[in-house]
Amino acid sequence: MLVKEKFKEFTEAYLLDADVKLISKLTYERALRQFVDYVDTLSDLPTRSDVMKYRDGLMSKGLEPTTVAFYVGIIKGFYEWIQYNGYGLNITGGIKSPKIAKTFKRSSLSREQSRRLLIHAHALSEKHIINYRNFVIISLMITTGMRTIEVERANKSDLSELDGGHVLYVMGKGKDSKSAVIRLSPLVFGLIESYIMKRSDPYEALFINHKGKHAHNRMVTRNIRYVIKDLLRDINIDDKRFSAHSLRHTTATLSLDEGADTDEAQMLLRHSDPATTKIYLHRKPKTDNFYEYKISDSLLDFFEKEKND
Repeated sequence: MLVKEKFKEFTEAYLLDADVKLISKLTYERALRQFVDYVDTLSDLPTRSDVMKYRDGLMSKGLEPTTVAFYVGIIKGFYEWIQYNGYGLNITGGIKSPKIAKTFKRSSLSREQSRRLLIHAHALSEKHIINYRNFVIISLMITTGMRTIEVERANKSDLSELDGGHVLYVMGKGKDSKSAVIRLSPLVFGLIESYIMKRSDPYEALFINHKGKHAHNRMVTRNIRYVIKDLLRDINIDDKRFSAHSLRHTTATLSLDEGADTDEAQMLLRHSDPATTKIYLHRKPKTDNFYEYKISDSLLDFFEKEKND
């Protein structure tokens, strides 16, 4: 039977038994670890009321409703497993997840805001390798539309050459392998290359932590989001509509400004469903491709001029 002293062991057994992809299992493990930490603060096994308090606590921390709903879903799955295997009762039946708006509420940055963000991140980049890393991440995400989870999963060995240019192979959302190709502009590839040279370490992750107890560990999505949110606040953009995902939205908007049509924007963002792409679109000009290069050239021209001076 489920007892508080062995609560963590039961979550570990659930993870071993869970029929999910390895990458999902790692996410489940992270979510359950946080719940175990919460349970450790209780005097006894959690009650239904405790689970609801945990849910509300996640919301009060400012997490997105989608993230909280995901975490609650994992906890519900754990307790369903507990009951199915006869270890105890499912105390989570009927517990509601936060309501998720059906409309897309992330705003894209304007071209001027994008340039301000990059110029500010670049100005800080000379202070410490952490700041340089942050500048590289911002440059990469805003010119390619990469998701934070794709940035987290990226390795140095994923960098390659294709058709005479530099690319990064990524594991897209819901995928099992790194089959998606991100085209890197010469400027952005140069920034990544410089960051790797500045690091001069054997670690495989493309972006790592550089201090504290997690030094040398892979940067995770939560940290990437914090970095971007802090830099946005630095340039006086402190609004819930703007987040790390806004950079992806910005890539879509800027690609349209540079002449992309809906199909080309879909390819750039690697959406399997055209309807998803249309969420991002507000206008539709037309021309051909290599929009990663065009966005990079239009936003990072200040950096190119500085290099040539």
